[in-house]
Amino acid sequence: LGSASKPGDADLSGAVTVEDALLVLRASADIDVLNAQQTKAADVTYDGKINSVDALRILLYVSGNIDDLGDVGSEEGDDIII
Repeated sequence: LGSASKPGDADLSGAVTVEDALLVLRASADIDVLNAQQTKAADVTYDGKINSVDALRILLYVSGNIDDLGDVGSEEGDDIII
């Protein structure tokens, strides 16, 4: 696992992938527990909560529907999650 977290990389693999979205979704359903570093990386809506909205945003990023996980509300498609 990587040592530095980046937005969306909840599994700390070094890349933002579909697996990150799945991990965030599982954590939001209390199936998996994230450590502090994973929690920071998973909160891509920067609201202090880990939920399905974070998972959706990661999926939008991975699929190329949004370009940046850092600017919530400024990307095409953000209107469905804000």
